[in-house]
Amino acid sequence: MANIACLLLAAGQARRFGDVKQIQTVDGTALIRIVYDRLAGIFGTDLYVVLGANATQVAPALPPLPANHIIYNQDWASGMGASIAAGIKSLQHLNYDAIMIALADQIAITTDDYTRLIDKLDDKTIICARYNDRCGAPAIFPAQHFEYLAKLNNDAGARDLLKQETGVIAVPVASAAIDIDTMDDLARWKAQHSMT
Repeated sequence: MANIACLLLAAGQARRFGDVKQIQTVDGTALIRIVYDRLAGIFGTDLYVVLGANATQVAPALPPLPANHIIYNQDWASGMGASIAAGIKSLQHLNYDAIMIALADQIAITTDDYTRLIDKLDDKTIICARYNDRCGAPAIFPAQHFEYLAKLNNDAGARDLLKQETGVIAVPVASAAIDIDTMDDLARWKAQHSMT
Protein backbone atom coordinates (compact mmCIF):
# COMPACT_ATOMS: atom_id res chain seq x y z
CA MET A 1 0.00 0.00 0.00
CA ALA A 2 1.15 3.53 -0.71
CA ASN A 3 2.23 5.77 2.16
CA ILE A 4 -1.28 7.02 2.95
CA ALA A 5 -2.75 8.88 5.90
CA CYS A 6 -6.32 9.59 6.92
CA LEU A 7 -7.88 12.82 8.18
CA LEU A 8 -11.06 12.21 10.17
CA LEU A 9 -13.04 15.45 10.12
CA ALA A 10 -15.01 16.16 13.29
CA ALA A 11 -14.75 19.94 13.63
CA GLY A 12 -18.29 21.04 12.76
CA GLN A 13 -20.78 22.61 15.13
CA ALA A 14 -23.63 20.33 13.97
CA ARG A 15 -26.24 23.10 14.07
CA ARG A 16 -28.95 20.85 12.63
CA PHE A 17 -28.33 18.28 15.34
CA GLY A 18 -28.79 20.73 18.19
CA ASP A 19 -26.17 19.19 20.49
CA VAL A 20 -22.58 17.93 20.35
CA LYS A 21 -23.18 15.27 17.72
CA GLN A 22 -19.76 13.62 17.80
CA ILE A 23 -20.16 12.43 21.41
CA GLN A 24 -23.67 10.99 21.14
CA THR A 25 -23.53 7.28 21.81
CA VAL A 26 -24.72 4.05 20.24
CA ASP A 27 -24.51 1.11 22.63
CA GLY A 28 -22.35 3.22 24.93
CA THR A 29 -19.77 4.25 22.32
CA ALA A 30 -19.50 7.79 20.96
CA LEU A 31 -20.19 8.25 17.25
CA ILE A 32 -16.71 9.63 16.65
CA ARG A 33 -15.12 6.69 18.45
CA ILE A 34 -17.07 4.16 16.35
CA VAL A 35 -15.77 5.70 13.12
CA TYR A 36 -12.30 6.30 14.57
CA ASP A 37 -11.88 2.67 15.59
CA ARG A 38 -12.80 1.41 12.13
CA LEU A 39 -10.26 3.71 10.51
CA ALA A 40 -7.59 2.97 13.12
CA GLY A 41 -7.78 -0.70 12.15
CA ILE A 42 -6.64 0.33 8.66
CA PHE A 43 -4.40 3.34 9.18
CA GLY A 44 -2.93 2.78 12.64
CA THR A 45 -0.66 5.68 13.55
CA ASP A 46 -1.35 7.39 10.21
CA LEU A 47 -4.84 8.41 11.38
CA TYR A 48 -5.35 12.04 12.42
CA VAL A 49 -8.45 13.82 13.75
CA VAL A 50 -9.47 17.40 12.97
CA LEU A 51 -11.43 19.01 15.80
CA GLY A 52 -12.91 22.50 16.08
CA ALA A 53 -16.27 23.35 17.62
CA ASN A 54 -16.72 21.73 21.03
CA ALA A 55 -13.20 20.27 20.83
CA THR A 56 -12.85 20.08 24.62
CA GLN A 57 -15.94 17.87 24.77
CA VAL A 58 -15.12 15.75 21.72
CA ALA A 59 -11.45 14.99 22.42
CA PRO A 60 -12.14 12.85 25.53
CA ALA A 61 -14.30 10.52 23.40
CA LEU A 62 -11.16 9.51 21.47
CA PRO A 63 -8.48 7.15 22.76
CA PRO A 64 -5.34 8.75 24.22
CA LEU A 65 -3.47 10.10 21.20
CA PRO A 66 -0.11 11.78 20.60
CA ALA A 67 -0.59 15.55 20.55
CA ASN A 68 0.23 15.80 16.83
CA HIS A 69 -2.59 13.36 15.95
CA ILE A 70 -5.27 15.85 16.96
CA ILE A 71 -5.36 18.89 14.69
CA TYR A 72 -7.33 21.88 15.93
CA ASN A 73 -9.02 23.94 13.25
CA GLN A 74 -9.42 27.39 14.76
CA ASP A 75 -11.39 28.45 11.68
CA TRP A 76 -13.99 25.65 11.96
CA ALA A 77 -16.87 28.10 11.44
CA SER A 78 -15.76 28.57 7.81
CA GLY A 79 -16.83 25.01 7.03
CA MET A 80 -15.43 21.70 5.91
CA GLY A 81 -12.97 23.25 3.47
CA ALA A 82 -11.18 25.01 6.32
CA SER A 83 -10.93 21.74 8.24
CA ILE A 84 -9.47 19.95 5.23
CA ALA A 85 -6.96 22.79 4.79
CA ALA A 86 -5.95 22.69 8.47
CA GLY A 87 -5.40 18.96 8.28
CA ILE A 88 -3.44 19.00 5.04
CA LYS A 89 -1.20 21.83 6.27
CA SER A 90 -0.40 19.83 9.40
CA LEU A 91 0.56 16.73 7.41
CA GLN A 92 2.30 18.18 4.35
CA HIS A 93 5.79 17.90 5.88
CA LEU A 94 5.32 14.15 6.48
CA ASN A 95 5.58 13.28 2.78
CA TYR A 96 2.49 11.12 2.46
CA ASP A 97 1.70 9.89 -1.05
CA ALA A 98 -2.04 10.34 -0.49
CA ILE A 99 -4.53 11.35 2.19
CA MET A 100 -8.03 10.02 2.74
CA ILE A 101 -10.67 12.48 3.96
CA ALA A 102 -13.29 10.75 6.13
CA LEU A 103 -16.24 12.17 8.07
CA ALA A 104 -17.08 11.41 11.68
CA ASP A 105 -20.83 11.25 11.09
CA GLN A 106 -20.77 8.61 8.33
CA ILE A 107 -21.60 5.91 10.84
CA ALA A 108 -22.54 3.15 8.37
CA ILE A 109 -19.27 2.94 6.43
CA THR A 110 -17.50 -0.33 7.13
CA THR A 111 -13.83 -1.22 7.20
CA ASP A 112 -14.40 -3.11 3.95
CA ASP A 113 -15.87 0.02 2.33
CA TYR A 114 -12.79 2.07 3.23
CA THR A 115 -10.51 -0.73 2.03
CA ARG A 116 -12.27 -0.91 -1.35
CA LEU A 117 -11.43 2.76 -1.90
CA ILE A 118 -7.80 2.26 -0.87
CA ASP A 119 -7.46 -0.72 -3.20
CA LYS A 120 -8.13 1.57 -6.19
CA LEU A 121 -5.36 3.97 -5.25
CA ASP A 122 -2.64 4.95 -7.69
CA ASP A 123 -0.27 7.90 -7.65
CA LYS A 124 -2.38 10.35 -9.63
CA THR A 125 -6.10 9.56 -9.44
CA ILE A 126 -8.59 10.83 -6.86
CA ILE A 127 -10.63 7.95 -5.44
CA CYS A 128 -14.00 8.81 -3.94
CA ALA A 129 -17.26 7.27 -2.80
CA ARG A 130 -20.31 7.57 -5.03
CA TYR A 131 -23.77 7.61 -3.47
CA ASN A 132 -27.06 9.41 -4.08
CA ASP A 133 -25.90 10.08 -7.67
CA ARG A 134 -22.94 12.19 -6.57
CA CYS A 135 -19.33 11.91 -5.53
CA GLY A 136 -18.29 12.63 -1.98
CA ALA A 137 -16.43 11.54 1.13
CA PRO A 138 -14.69 9.39 1.95
CA ALA A 139 -12.23 10.43 -0.73
CA ILE A 140 -8.52 9.85 -1.29
CA PHE A 141 -6.36 12.61 -2.75
CA PRO A 142 -2.86 11.97 -4.13
CA ALA A 143 -0.10 14.37 -3.08
CA GLN A 144 -0.36 16.44 -6.27
CA HIS A 145 -3.63 17.88 -4.88
CA PHE A 146 -2.34 18.82 -1.42
CA GLU A 147 -1.48 22.39 -2.39
CA TYR A 148 -5.03 22.98 -3.64
CA LEU A 149 -6.58 21.35 -0.57
CA ALA A 150 -4.43 23.43 1.78
CA LYS A 151 -6.06 26.60 0.40
CA LEU A 152 -9.69 25.56 0.88
CA ASN A 153 -11.82 27.82 3.05
CA ASN A 154 -15.47 27.08 2.34
CA ASP A 155 -18.34 24.81 3.27
CA ALA A 156 -18.18 22.76 0.06
CA GLY A 157 -15.02 20.92 1.00
CA ALA A 158 -13.22 19.46 -2.01
CA ARG A 159 -16.37 19.06 -4.09
CA ASP A 160 -14.92 20.94 -7.08
CA LEU A 161 -12.09 18.41 -7.37
CA LEU A 162 -14.54 15.51 -7.19
CA LYS A 163 -16.62 16.98 -10.04
CA GLN A 164 -13.75 16.68 -12.54
CA GLU A 165 -14.57 14.53 -15.54
CA THR A 166 -11.10 13.00 -15.61
CA GLY A 167 -8.70 12.02 -12.87
CA VAL A 168 -11.42 10.72 -10.54
CA ILE A 169 -12.49 7.14 -9.89
CA ALA A 170 -15.89 6.93 -8.19
CA VAL A 171 -16.54 3.74 -6.24
CA PRO A 172 -20.16 2.91 -5.32
CA VAL A 173 -20.44 3.03 -1.52
CA ALA A 174 -24.11 2.94 -0.57
CA SER A 175 -23.32 3.14 3.15
CA ALA A 176 -21.78 6.61 2.68
CA ALA A 177 -25.28 8.00 2.06
CA ILE A 178 -26.12 7.42 5.72
CA ASP A 179 -24.92 10.14 8.03
CA ILE A 180 -26.16 11.51 11.32
CA ASP A 181 -27.31 15.09 10.79
CA THR A 182 -30.27 15.32 13.17
CA MET A 183 -31.56 13.77 16.39
CA ASP A 184 -34.09 11.87 14.26
CA ASP A 185 -31.27 10.37 12.17
CA LEU A 186 -29.62 9.13 15.34
CA ALA A 187 -32.87 7.72 16.71
CA ARG A 188 -33.47 5.82 13.46
CA TRP A 189 -29.95 4.42 13.48
CA LYS A 190 -30.26 3.29 17.09
CA ALA A 191 -33.63 1.68 16.41
CA GLN A 192 -32.14 -0.34 13.56
CA HIS A 193 -28.67 -1.14 14.91
CA SER A 194 -28.52 -0.82 18.68
CA MET A 195 -27.90 -4.07 20.57
CA THR A 196 -29.68 -2.84 23.71
